[in-house]
Amino acid sequence: MATRHVTRDLKALERRRKQAARLFEKGDLPQASVARELKVSRMSVSSWYRQWRRSGKEALKAAPRAGRKPLLSPREMHRVQAPLRKGARAHGFSADLWTLPRGQPSSSVSPACSTTRATSGRYWAP
Repeated sequence: MATRHVTRDLKALERRRKQAARLFEKGDLPQASVARELKVSRMSVSSWYRQWRRSGKEALKAAPRAGRKPLLSPREMHRVQAPLRKGARAHGFSADLWTLPRGQPSSSVSPACSTTRATSGRYWAP
């Protein structure tokens, strides 16, 4: 079964949370009604309401990014990808095909920069 990459519109999600904050400020709608109006779960509205009560609208701002933080820094990523872009033949292999054993750390690339880490969860192509 193929996995599907879903892109989240962080600004749209933030607009929806801010719309919820405006409805909270009015004070005349129960959370369940806010959830129905915004087409979200009551649990989401409940969480937003707690954040809004504690810290105001600022608490409902979009996160700077979604998902897990990268394991490698941009510099480490470059150190891994540079040899991979040269191809397997440039590193003495008979076929220009990278396999997991071929991509393991060598003396030129630190163990923290293994190809497993650099390419896992990504569609990597040279």
